[in-house]
Amino acid sequence: MAENNKDGQQSLDGDSGKERIAAPSPPRELVHFAGREILDYDDRQYETVEVPEWNQDGATVFVRLRGLTGSERDAWEASLLKDEGGRRPKMDYTNLRAKLIVHSWVDGDGRRVFNDRDAPALGRMSASALQRLFEVCQKLSRLTDEDVEELTKNSNAAENGATGSDSPTTSVSP
Repeated sequence: MAENNKDGQQSLDGDSGKERIAAPSPPRELVHFAGREILDYDDRQYETVEVPEWNQDGATVFVRLRGLTGSERDAWEASLLKDEGGRRPKMDYTNLRAKLIVHSWVDGDGRRVFNDRDAPALGRMSASALQRLFEVCQKLSRLTDEDVEELTKNSNAAENGATGSDSPTTSVSP
C-alpha cells in the first residue's frame, strides 16, 4: 500500500518496514540557441591550481587556467608541427607542456597571461609543476593522451604519404 508522507514523497509498506521512494525529478528546461546568440556564450571552464613548487617566502602560488577555445586548440596543435622545408611537417615535442599552459593560463579577467613566445622560458620551470598544470589544461580542454598520440600518428603517417585516417589528405601549416 502506498501513501504520501509529509514531504510529498511516496512511501511503500513492505516486509522490511517503510521504504521511501523519491518522486521523479521534473524535466530540465531545454535551452535552444538561435543562430548567432551562441557566439556570446562563454562555455569554457576555469580552474585555479596551487603550484607548491613555486611557493616562496611562505606565499602560496596559484595559477588560473582556462579550457581552450577551438581556435586555440588548433593553434596549439599546429605549434607542435615542425616545418621540414617543403616536406610534410613532423611532430616537435619541444615544450609541448609549456605551449599548452601558455594558451591556458589566464588572469582574473580571463585574458592570457603569456604569449606563445613565452613557452621556452616557461619550459625551463620545474617539470613537476608543469606536469601538474598540463594535466589540468588537458582536463579543461578535454584533451586526452590519445589525442596527442593521434597527432603523432597522423604526423608519422603523413611522412610516409598516408593520412592515418580514411579522410582526404590535408596540409597543416604551423
